Amino acid sequence: MKILIVEDDRTSQVTLSAIVRKIGHTFVVADNGQRALELFTREHPTLILMDVLMPVMDGHECARRIKQLCGARFVPIIFLTGMTDDAELAKCIESGGDDFLSKPYNYILIKAKIEAMERIYGLHETVAQQKTALEKQQLLIEQEISLARHVFNAITVASAKDISSLRHWTSTVGRFSGDLLVYERSPAGQLYILFGDFTGHGLASAIGAIPTSDVFFAMTKKGFSITEIAVEINRKLNYFLPTGLFCAAGLISVDTLRQRIEVWNGGLPPVLAIAADGSIVKRFVSTKLPLGVLKASDFDSHTEIIPLTDVYALIVYSDGLIEAQNSEGRMLGQEGMEQVIHSADAAPAVFNSICDYVTGFIGEHPPADDISLLEIRCDEMPAETIETPRQNFTQAVATHWSIEVNVGGDTLQKTDPLPILMNWLMAVKLPEGQRPYLYTVLTELINNAIEHGLLGLDSSIKETASGFEQYYLQRSEGLERLQGGYVVIRLEQLPVPGGRMIKVMVKDSGTGFDFHTVCSSLTGNEKFSGRGIALARSLCSSLQYKDAGNIVEAEYSV
Repeated sequence: MKILIVEDDRTSQVTLSAIVRKIGHTFVVADNGQRALELFTREHPTLILMDVLMPVMDGHECARRIKQLCGARFVPIIFLTGMTDDAELAKCIESGGDDFLSKPYNYILIKAKIEAMERIYGLHETVAQQKTALEKQQLLIEQEISLARHVFNAITVASAKDISSLRHWTSTVGRFSGDLLVYERSPAGQLYILFGDFTGHGLASAIGAIPTSDVFFAMTKKGFSITEIAVEINRKLNYFLPTGLFCAAGLISVDTLRQRIEVWNGGLPPVLAIAADGSIVKRFVSTKLPLGVLKASDFDSHTEIIPLTDVYALIVYSDGLIEAQNSEGRMLGQEGMEQVIHSADAAPAVFNSICDYVTGFIGEHPPADDISLLEIRCDEMPAETIETPRQNFTQAVATHWSIEVNVGGDTLQKTDPLPILMNWLMAVKLPEGQRPYLYTVLTELINNAIEHGLLGLDSSIKETASGFEQYYLQRSEGLERLQGGYVVIRLEQLPVPGGRMIKVMVKDSGTGFDFHTVCSSLTGNEKFSGRGIALARSLCSSLQYKDAGNIVEAEYSV
């Protein structure tokens, strides 16, 4: 350790120099305060022994200037004084001194003081190094947060345009919420919503959000179901993410044309369907593990489906909401959250009631996890109006083409033929504005062939809310048991005067069904069944069932 001795008395200089040398330290000597400043700047000593009374510049002024030069660096100053007055000693400390020694000098006392200051200096150096390391770490964290925020902003921008029926509220642990909310309309007009809660915050959640959102948008635009989207997101996250990083998620489809809500819940608290009076009419309880936990062979993609009728809104929220604690450490809990809903005047007040209550409940107590709340207003989501699509055949490149897909019963268990057909239609440059309409036609005709032709389901089951759920449960179970049978879909585009015509043929191997009963009118039909074929017929130039009902042919004008 290098020590700066500041002493104008020659004898004292020699004495102090001998003591410092004996202790084992190096030293430089200044005989006044001005000289001490020059040596301090040049030699960078670790400790200073400073006399108080000196010519040119006294010890008090010198100490003040040295402390200014030190900045954040700690250089201890021990004042050397023959004074014993308390006020004078206090002045030494006030001017920047860290300790003092009384004259005459005592070797043992000087040695002890220097060793004590050496220990304090070492502690300061350790703290300074730790501070520097923390500052570097903080800079890295800030960079990660900036990157994660950029990722989430890009994902948010990629979502569909603002939809008035969605309201979202967050309360974050860090600089921003790592909870993911993306939404997009399918080619048939359903609103698909993915609400995700990743383990971790910042960059950790952003890493998982990128593949999740990519799969969601790509598969939604191609017409895949939320079941298939859940399977693919799980496969990607399970492959790419390290153990311990996964996504509790809810995938939701709101289909106003078919008047149904479909939910896959993996690891989120119950998704709540509430009626106009604020009562809870359905809890979509999670019976699956979060996305990314299981391998594809073990993944459960089954969904729950209920009729849209009488559902005012869906309430979706992260576990951070029900795990929020007040200043006394009491957790809100699921029961407490539902009590807030019951206490609201009516359904329109539920969202704000939850936000206000949770904000007041946690008060100044910071949440342990991000809190995220989503309201999906179903009453503000009118059914898509069906109009005859404008002719736009000049954009199409191909004039004549045909494609035929033959799907066996065992393949239908795992594969939806619709995305295959939609990819083909995009490849032959079917105008983008036409795709949703033709997608709707294909959806209804293919589903009808599967449900009534192959599985023999009875649509009348759907006339009650409980029967509605039972119908789609029977559909899922029927597909799992299906061994034989097939569905053939053939599309052919032909040039016709003034445009083009796409001929659609769907054939199944079933025994047929009473298509006269199923094909009711779309206008005035308030039932849960019979709307699909009527909707398809309204979009086509012609639609006709043949034989026993296991063949349907339609003509769609482009």
